[in-house]
Amino acid sequence: MKLFLSKLLLYFLLTYIFLLVLDFFVFPQNTNVMSVKNDLLKNENTEILVLGNSHTFFGINPDFIKPTTINVANKSRKLEVDYFILRKNIKDLKKLRLVVIPISSYTLFTEKVSKKEKRLYYNFYKLKEYDQGLYYNSLVLNESFKELIENALFKTTNVSKSGWKANSEVYKFDKEIINTRIGNVYESLSRKSTIKLNLNYLKQVIDLCEIHNVKLMLLLPPYHPDFYLFTNNEYDKEIKKYIKTIDLKSGKLLDSKSFNITEDIYFENVDHLNKKGAEIFSKKLAKDINQLFY
Repeated sequence: MKLFLSKLLLYFLLTYIFLLVLDFFVFPQNTNVMSVKNDLLKNENTEILVLGNSHTFFGINPDFIKPTTINVANKSRKLEVDYFILRKNIKDLKKLRLVVIPISSYTLFTEKVSKKEKRLYYNFYKLKEYDQGLYYNSLVLNESFKELIENALFKTTNVSKSGWKANSEVYKFDKEIINTRIGNVYESLSRKSTIKLNLNYLKQVIDLCEIHNVKLMLLLPPYHPDFYLFTNNEYDKEIKKYIKTIDLKSGKLLDSKSFNITEDIYFENVDHLNKKGAEIFSKKLAKDINQLFY
């Protein structure tokens, strides 16, 4: 019996050590969308840095922009996280000239960074601000083990070399889907403390760019006309109202409405461009960027 218990204890000890090795030395080096984008931040030749959420992740294809551009946006990214990523990396990006951040229907009205998000940004973007302690930092204890193993072994993603991704789906009108995507507009607009907090992070981004002599472009991303129709333009009006209260210093606000991208063929859904739309948008954006540089 003692021999059996000794072997069992040894088995558990070896398993525990094995999992610790995976958790601390293997899985944080996995290849996934986040780790690929964090690796892009090591490119010292980067001149334009695209931050933000899915509106820039899907909408800006760096391949159509002349200065060396990387897209490190992630889906559902909060402005707080963008600030921490920029603060951590701006000193090392010696050739950085422009930072692009979307001010979307999501940016000012969403605050809470979940435990899962913090864990992923801690492990794959190395953001120490999101250290939650051993248990909540652990990928082994909290994420899909199957997915972690696959990411460790196969090291593939569907993200381009410059960090961009979009699909080829074409927009089809569906009132139910539209309502789901735009959510409760007036409830979102009522989140005064969240808006105040996000405006404070935005001010810190503006100051950081100013200190490092980097231009800042705040981008109001393109939406399908149905988005404006079914939100009664409320997001658009409120965002512009709040931005007017901020000293942008040398920053610039670009309203994508000026690009007049309105056709169904350019949109995946009511608030995101598809592959073709991203190409059109990125080419138009490149011309605007060139005016800042040349």
